[in-house]
Amino acid sequence: MKYILAFGIFFKKFSNTTKVRIFSDDLFIDEITLDENLLGKEKTQITHTQYDNALELLHPEKKKQVFTTGSLHMRLFPEKLFVYEIDESAIGGKILFEIDDKNSNFTNGFMTASNMFAIDSVFLFPKHMFSKEKILRVMEFMRKIYNNDNLDRISSEQEQNEYDRKHVPWPNQVQIFDTDTMESYQRGHWHGGTKRLHVNVRKKFGLHLLWSGRNESNKTIKFGNPREFIEYNRYYRLINTINEN
Repeated sequence: MKYILAFGIFFKKFSNTTKVRIFSDDLFIDEITLDENLLGKEKTQITHTQYDNALELLHPEKKKQVFTTGSLHMRLFPEKLFVYEIDESAIGGKILFEIDDKNSNFTNGFMTASNMFAIDSVFLFPKHMFSKEKILRVMEFMRKIYNNDNLDRISSEQEQNEYDRKHVPWPNQVQIFDTDTMESYQRGHWHGGTKRLHVNVRKKFGLHLLWSGRNESNKTIKFGNPREFIEYNRYYRLINTINEN
């Protein structure tokens, strides 16, 4: 089975270049050389009140109508999306990002500037599930998640944390781990220098999923909130890119 790995990044250039190597466990996937700013662009973020329209987001003639309904929220999206097709046999326990950068103004024990790197959302999902033949069923499944979860009723941080503890945000992950310290960061956190970052992978529900390391408790873990995928599909034509290859 073929899987799609995709991610967006931000980059603030100080000098020279930064190299980012991507691995699945020890298996090398690619090396990216960053030599110019990738600061992102502010775009409209869909709101909970628009979740019921998830299926319509696939139809270009309806996108404008869906995204102008209700209040508007803006967030920073990457300027570029990196997309890879990998075989299921190559998927291990983590997707690893090795950042190799020694460009800074470090002098006499002080540093005030360096190249900076940040990871936005990372996606991992079976390619066949988003084929032209199956995409409508998958999006209908996403729509049911929205309706059943009643996300509009979440009114406190405690309720949000409880929801996050019981659900897997599929098919993406926004929690990034420092491989050496195991400290966790949310997407968009800036990193400088040489560093190893990763997202965890676990097989559940018969699929390889990006996993946040949440506390499962004794309750059933459910798929949850795939808003990121819908937004990325809108801005980067992710489904179209997959089906064109």
